[in-house]
Amino acid sequence: MRENNKKLRIGVLGAGAIGAYVGTCLSHLSHSRDTDVEVVLVGRESLKKSVSGAGNKIRIKSMLAAQQRLINNRGNIVNVQAPALTVTSDASLLADMDIIIVSVKATATEEAGTVLQQVLGRSNNKDCIVLSFQNGVGNREILGDFLPSHNVLASMVEFNVMWDRDDASFHQTTGGFITMETNNHVANEDNFKLFCKLLKATGIQTNVVTSKSIQEILYGKLLINLFNPVNALSGVSVPDTLAVYKW
Repeated sequence: MRENNKKLRIGVLGAGAIGAYVGTCLSHLSHSRDTDVEVVLVGRESLKKSVSGAGNKIRIKSMLAAQQRLINNRGNIVNVQAPALTVTSDASLLADMDIIIVSVKATATEEAGTVLQQVLGRSNNKDCIVLSFQNGVGNREILGDFLPSHNVLASMVEFNVMWDRDDASFHQTTGGFITMETNNHVANEDNFKLFCKLLKATGIQTNVVTSKSIQEILYGKLLINLFNPVNALSGVSVPDTLAVYKW
């Protein structure tokens, strides 16, 4: 590998709307000047069916004008072609990844931890960094119990993505950051920094905070999510809810 041509292998376990969107955006950078990006999306059969039905292409778009300009500059249709982008239901393809994004539902975190324990254990890949892109609290700790030799970091995704299964299109419909945890013990820090740099290059708003701060953010998001029934029944928006003390 040439020194100026770093290759970063990124896997997504649980590639639904958020995971497939983020992974495809990263794959979009695979022809940049100094970095080769290989992305493996591991999802359900419904993702494979959606992509194959669209001619093995994924379409991405964003409601954020600045990000959409970046997408348009590269073309918003991404060919699903290995090694740049692979769509599969076979988690064993994650064995040699540098970064793995876990984006399964919180109720499936233990199952995801079991899968990664087996896959990374068989390949003896202890250098992989695992990022939890999940709602709720405690997901990092659960994954960490299964992967005690790995760096497992918490993250929060603020925005929403709509997945149109008919044409395999993923549309970021709200603004917001991906906020990721870092600490003083991140092994392979160069890979983590490169991942953050690439994420920003896609136009996705990205932030990195301390372990203490990420816990505060995750609990804050949980409280807002718990208020969803109040918002739905009252017809009051989240910002208005937060602005009025009685709520």
